[in-house]
Amino acid sequence: MEALAHFSAATGLEENMEKSSVFLAGVDEDTGNQILARTGFSVGEFPIKYLVLPLSTKKWKKIECWFLIAKITQRIKVTYSKQLSYAGILQVINAVLFSIHSFWGQYSSSPKVY
Repeated sequence: MEALAHFSAATGLEENMEKSSVFLAGVDEDTGNQILARTGFSVGEFPIKYLVLPLSTKKWKKIECWFLIAKITQRIKVTYSKQLSYAGILQVINAVLFSIHSFWGQYSSSPKVY
């Protein structure tokens, strides 16, 4: 909660308690109850949607990836259809997909190399 207070002071943003949840993993029941009591958050359960994307503890299926690609492609076509050629639109789509892959790659679990 102290970290959230620092974040709020630095950015001017505040948490919305009605939309906030905590996801507990690997903690015993007493510790989980203490976390809930101190934060005031509710317990979240997977799967959830964040920015229209399904988030879960499991690896995405191909159909979920295709849904995301179709949504991004449609948005880019509408936004850039009059300004870019077909090749230009493909370059934008590739850049967006690569940046999404890079972003989520930072947070995925991968084996540690020692």
